[in-house]
Amino acid sequence: MRLPTKFRIRNQVLVFGLIMSTLPLILMSTYYLLQVKAELEIRIDERQMLKIENLANQISIEMEQTFQRMEMLSVVYDLEKQRGLLYDFLRQNHSIEEVVILNEFGQLSSKISRYDLNNVEKESSWITTGMLDQLATTNRVFGEVEFNLFGQPIMKLVTPVMTDNRENSKAAIGVTLHLQKIIGEISSYQLNEPGYVYLVDQKKQIIAHQDYTQLWSQRTQSSSEEVVQATTEIEDLQWNLVLEQTKQELLSPMYEMLKKGILVAVVIILFVSILSIYAGLYFVKPIEVLQRAMTHLKKGKWPKKVKIIRQDELGDLSIAFNEMSKEIEEKSNKLLQEKERLDIIVNSLRAGLAVMRSDNTVVWVNPTLKEWLNVEVGIPCYDMFCDDKTKCSGCPGINEEYDETVMKQNKYGEKRIFRHRVYPLKHSSNETKESLILIEDITDQKEMEEVLIQTDKLSALGLMASSFAHEVNNPLATIKVYAEDLLDRIDEEPDLQEQEIRRYLKTINENTDRCKTITSNLLNFSRKSDWVKQSVDVNETIEKSIELIKHAITKGDIQLQLTQVPAVFGDALNLMQVIVNVVNNAVDAIEENSGTITIESSYLEAEKQVVVLIKDTGVGIEKENIQKVFDPFYTSKPVGKGTGLGLSVCYGIIKQFGGTLTITSEKGKGTVVTIDLPVG
Repeated sequence: MRLPTKFRIRNQVLVFGLIMSTLPLILMSTYYLLQVKAELEIRIDERQMLKIENLANQISIEMEQTFQRMEMLSVVYDLEKQRGLLYDFLRQNHSIEEVVILNEFGQLSSKISRYDLNNVEKESSWITTGMLDQLATTNRVFGEVEFNLFGQPIMKLVTPVMTDNRENSKAAIGVTLHLQKIIGEISSYQLNEPGYVYLVDQKKQIIAHQDYTQLWSQRTQSSSEEVVQATTEIEDLQWNLVLEQTKQELLSPMYEMLKKGILVAVVIILFVSILSIYAGLYFVKPIEVLQRAMTHLKKGKWPKKVKIIRQDELGDLSIAFNEMSKEIEEKSNKLLQEKERLDIIVNSLRAGLAVMRSDNTVVWVNPTLKEWLNVEVGIPCYDMFCDDKTKCSGCPGINEEYDETVMKQNKYGEKRIFRHRVYPLKHSSNETKESLILIEDITDQKEMEEVLIQTDKLSALGLMASSFAHEVNNPLATIKVYAEDLLDRIDEEPDLQEQEIRRYLKTINENTDRCKTITSNLLNFSRKSDWVKQSVDVNETIEKSIELIKHAITKGDIQLQLTQVPAVFGDALNLMQVIVNVVNNAVDAIEENSGTITIESSYLEAEKQVVVLIKDTGVGIEKENIQKVFDPFYTSKPVGKGTGLGLSVCYGIIKQFGGTLTITSEKGKGTVVTIDLPVG
């Protein structure tokens, strides 16, 4: 599946490169801009304050110089008689419109004016009451801003006249100061940036402004733009000098610098972005090539060799990928060949195979099993083999081996015998638990085994026929003798006692029962029967077997050493056949009247096994022949003495019991046959 565009590594690298190339620059520029803005505002405030403080100092100096001249004039004795000094004073100070002398009551006593007649009206009140009151406490009195006849702003200044002892007198000198010069200085003050400087008197009136429309108003006209204002006070006059400039104009250098900075930043970002894009594509291209190759490999399409375009780690990665792809392709081909071979073996195998999981579900069956039982995957094993809908009782589970024989109808309705075995599979992961089910059709094998068993029985019967005849003839002869003697005595002795007759008949009856027992055992042994699994008394079976063949034992001695043992499960008649075969072999191995046959039974509780030992002191078996004794048709007996099927059949019968049959022998010392039978 192809990833969305935004998740592709190339785009991610490009985005990362762009962010890393622009974000630091933007952050640094923003930080620098803020710092510069704050510093610039501080510098602007300081510069504005410096400007208006210089201008305010000029006004203060102007006033100070005026007062100093007035104070110099005030020390002149009898100033009214020296009016020429007043004219000189007026001529030297162009900003002074008139100079007056006030008496101790504040009345005008003398006046020298630049534009008016110098007539003095005694009632004229040149100085205000407030200024007069101030004159009592201070040497420098400022009047309010007034207007002369020409509508020009003026201000009255008053200082007391000095006495001979240099003390202030109650008389005073006053001047009318023309403020046009001050207003002109303020109006003509040139600012480097757009803005206004204006002067506000103690009544909050604007008495000087570069914009004449603002004069005498209480406040400046408001502007929609943000204004930066710097104010300083002229203490003696209680005037405020104000400098106003728009913030936009003040910060215009910074904005200009910002524009240039943005332009430089854009150029840098473009340059770095181009480098990032080139670097991203340069580094990502080999990865994209590998990614496409991996996608093809994932889809099972073997990609061509990845071109090695780099000589660095990515180049090494491409080389490793080519080697890995080649190795995977080779192993995949080998795996396919092995799979084909395994499929051929499994499909050709005349055995049914299935795989079962821990929940008893069959997840795989081979064609042979499908053909035999007409089953499909997905059904539980008990439905497949037992035609049952619930789990079989005694099921050992998936972790244990299992071996049993079952009879089941195939899809053609024929009853067949199957050997059902289960083997746990070992996976690399402990969480996966599966078992292999192996099904073998052993119907033909069973039929062959039955034929062999029956053949061995008939062979044993043939060998025992003369002995059986002799065994039967003895009781028949006894019966005949007793019957003839009884008939003779009945004819000769009419008064023969009933008790005597009963004794004859009892003897005849006993011998008849003996014949019946012999023939019954012979018939039971010779009959062909299916395997019947039942509880088997081992000691009883041994005794019946000995009873069957004891008349044939004409040499040697049989000793039974039987102990109490638990029952085993199997077919008693087949176990009898085993005992008969082994004992017959022991009888044949014993030399004429010089051997002993010992049969022992015991129980091993720890192993839960019944052990039957059949020992003889016969000729023994050659060491090299011991391993051949279980081969079919192998016999060391003379021709006519055996078929060679005995021990082979015995081995098969004991295997059906789930036990083992082993032989140990030494030439000249005898043979020991050990039969182990499991209990339960």
